[in-house]
Amino acid sequence: MMSRILIHITRAALIVSIPVLLWLAVSHLSQSLIFPDTRFALEKDDKVKIGMGGVEQRFRARENGLTKIDILFGGSKVKDGGDLSIALRDERCETILTERKEFVTSINSGDTTALSFAAIPDSSGKNFCLTIHFEPKGESEATVFVVENTIPEEKISLRISMKDRPGQSLAFRPFYGSTSLEQNFSELNRRISHYKPWFLKHHFLSACFIFGSGASILFLILAIFPRKCLTHDSNGDTTRRSS
Repeated sequence: MMSRILIHITRAALIVSIPVLLWLAVSHLSQSLIFPDTRFALEKDDKVKIGMGGVEQRFRARENGLTKIDILFGGSKVKDGGDLSIALRDERCETILTERKEFVTSINSGDTTALSFAAIPDSSGKNFCLTIHFEPKGESEATVFVVENTIPEEKISLRISMKDRPGQSLAFRPFYGSTSLEQNFSELNRRISHYKPWFLKHHFLSACFIFGSGASILFLILAIFPRKCLTHDSNGDTTRRSS
């Protein structure tokens, strides 16, 4: 009798834990969701040396939740090493909001280098300044790629080695995220919908997600409670009474 009670308690605990664990998993996924602004080109166009004065790229954030910036460095000769500093500053390029600073002996030119930071909740419409400085040791030198500025209203200005470069911008890309579960999945739904047929877009896609989650929970419940348990062991109880 006691063992049967323990079995029922264990099964009930498992059933209660299923939606809790599902919610925790969804919340963790939401917090890790960030979305790139693909209008910002990451292309290997003109390669420019980072000299005295470094790089100053002023830009305007399009959305709230600015949380990461990818930068495309050129093939750099940094075998002797050097101090690399990447910082996000205010619109005047003065106050440092966040910074990545390290001594490097190599810089990845085949992929982007990321400056990641806690999401800025009210970044939409605000101007920022992305700065890059490299202090070489020996004969080391670092380079960045610059591209044509196709959105000057958001890529406000570029200055390298204390020289303005009108009509050009750094090869960089901002990423946006949110602490809101609803906003993150709404944005994910919107982006996925661009590549789906009509019956898998917007509300239809949300309905598919809800149905799939519900079906998964039901499957787990049925797995925990086999069919013979759901019949309440009626045959066994009747047999014991008759004896």
